[in-house]
Amino acid sequence: MTAPALGHPGVVPMIGRCPTHTPGYCGPSNARRTSYHIEAHNTEIPHSVFRGQTPDEMYYGRGQDIPEKLKAAKIRARAARLTENPALLCRACWPGSDTGPLAAA
Repeated sequence: MTAPALGHPGVVPMIGRCPTHTPGYCGPSNARRTSYHIEAHNTEIPHSVFRGQTPDEMYYGRGQDIPEKLKAAKIRARAARLTENPALLCRACWPGSDTGPLAAA
């Protein structure tokens, strides 16, 4: 089966057209939603490819210290987990316990 041509009635060119053909969906409110998400993508959401910086921080050179801060926070979080997680085990979960889900196995 071949793909329908662009002029085929079942094909909707997406540039400049409403994707759902629903009245009111592609009006000014959609433009506001789109601009909000573009703004959030560029200014608020950190990207792993930029080592935790936003695109704006990369472009304007304002986030040079962020990768180091994230690395230090990762080390602190790991140390906290290594001390806190073993204390969360209840008696029923301890190895060698005669009660709890591990004892039945």
